[in-house]
Formats: sequence, structure tokens, C-alpha cells
Amino acid sequence: MNRRAFSGTEFLISLVIVVALTGTIFALTYSGIIPVKSQNEELTVPLSAFVPYYDQPVLEIKEIKTCTSVTEKYQCLGEKDTFNRGDYVTFRFRVKSSVLGEKVKLTEDYILYREGKIVARSDNLINFEQASKKAVETLDFKDYVFLENSFEPGEYWLEMSVENPLMMAKTSKTIKFKVE
Repeated sequence: MNRRAFSGTEFLISLVIVVALTGTIFALTYSGIIPVKSQNEELTVPLSAFVPYYDQPVLEIKEIKTCTSVTEKYQCLGEKDTFNRGDYVTFRFRVKSSVLGEKVKLTEDYILYREGKIVARSDNLINFEQASKKAVETLDFKDYVFLENSFEPGEYWLEMSVENPLMMAKTSKTIKFKVE
């Protein structure tokens, strides 16, 4: 017989015997017939140890103030809640947002309501982007709405919306003021 063919046949038979023996030992161990003694204490590792933990993302409008004007350092001058037609209602708002990828990116928009109907909305969105090494940033913004003479006296609601496209999160806060 050819020596090469014999070597190949011996190899295949040896492989089958090794697989069968390994399977038999595994089956006997799994069924408990062959006991296994552990030299170490049993270690229980919670599944959460393998899942990365991230803080809950934060996006909230902390406060909104209506003022006659807001300084460059975002100080509210003449804070009040009653305005006249022809006035500018300047509002200062503080936003707390998570930082993702060492970046804060926010978009601001507002809608002004009276008796449930939209009276005005911001013409342009304020887009803001800033690098940051912090986990959470608290930022101040300002915007305004001009009260034209066509505004009727009464109560108005300003709904301020802030969106963080990095977190795919949006929040809003509503305040009330009067027009005389």
C-alpha cells in the first residue's frame, strides 16, 4: 500500500478518535458524572460590567427672563412681565446641555402665542456650537421679539425651544407676559 495514503488515513482516524473522546468527556462532565473541582472561588461578574456606562444626557432650559434689554454679558436689565406695543421684549434664557464629543451644539427657536393662536415665530434659528472639555455646559442666550402696533393688548405665551442635534434631544419652556 502507498505510504502517503496510509498516513492520510491514519490522520483522519486519529482526528475522529480525538473528536469522539473530547465529546464524550464533555458530555460526562456536563451531566455531572465526572465532577469538576474548582481551585478558585466562584466569581460572579455582572453583565453591566461589559456594557459601557454613560451619564444620562442633559438638555434643559433652566430659566427665561423677559427684560427691556440684555447686556453683552447676558445680564437682564429692567426685568418685567408687562410691555407696551412698540416695545422690544428681550428675553434671556439659560440652557444646561450635555457635551458630546467635546462639543456643544444647540439650535434655538421660539413661538409667540395669544389665545392659542400663533402670533409670531422667530425668523431665524440661533445656531450655536462650542468646544468644551466639560461633561455638562450651562450657557446663556438672548433673543427678542418686537411688539408691533398690531399686537392686541392681553396675555401672550412665549414658547422657547432648544434642540441639541448631537444628542437628538429637544426641550421647550413656556413663559407668560402681558401687552398693554
